Amino acid sequence: MEGAFGVMKATFVCEEGNDLCRAFQSNGIAFQSASSVGEAVAQTAEGGGIFILADGYPKTPTVVDPAALEAAHQKKQRVYLEFPDALPNMQVGAVQGVEWERAAVASDVFSPLEKLRILMIHSCQFVTVSCERPHIVLARIAGFDHAVYGLPDTTFPILFEHPNHTLLVATTKLSQFQTGRYAPIDAWQHIWQWILKWVTGSDLKLTWSPAVRPAYPKDAPLPPDVEHQAIERGVQWYRKARLFVHSTWRDE
Repeated sequence: MEGAFGVMKATFVCEEGNDLCRAFQSNGIAFQSASSVGEAVAQTAEGGGIFILADGYPKTPTVVDPAALEAAHQKKQRVYLEFPDALPNMQVGAVQGVEWERAAVASDVFSPLEKLRILMIHSCQFVTVSCERPHIVLARIAGFDHAVYGLPDTTFPILFEHPNHTLLVATTKLSQFQTGRYAPIDAWQHIWQWILKWVTGSDLKLTWSPAVRPAYPKDAPLPPDVEHQAIERGVQWYRKARLFVHSTWRDE
């Protein structure tokens, strides 16, 4: 298929409304879709890329036929898999949620995004996997932009490369970066640029606007009436949400 970046060999296995699909469309990047992993492997060229996204998140991990993953491996296809139920030759644990943990960059692959940069994956649900060299982890860490004391001994891999397959694994759903309000946006754009390069072999850059964002950029000068504006917007939020209940409705 032809797109703004030339020939695109990527195939998506996911629901149509996935944030990554919509970002591809809004950035003019062509792709093809498949209804199953087996179909994706069959219709994707040798050496092509496949994205298997987590439609069942946050409750149901993604089930993939091991034979389909082996077939992709034999065709030298590069597969990105989210929230897996199982992995080749690796033990996958039950779904867990975060309590105090936050995500952080654990390797140097996302340069210029620096190691130990803190990332927000709101209400993250993930499956537990043990691996040696993850690129992103969850951990209980201190700091605002960076993990100032480094990473603790106990971490949970969020993104890693399978040691024996051409398989990039996310233990959660990273592809809901827009509607899930993942932050900071500049960090996630670097991360997705690297993921797309890993899967497709092409230098693709996605841009998107988060569903919810600050009123002003981090370094923007604020107007003199910024506090008044904040109060006004707060009041309007309650008004537009229809949270002011008339006294005649008290008993209802």
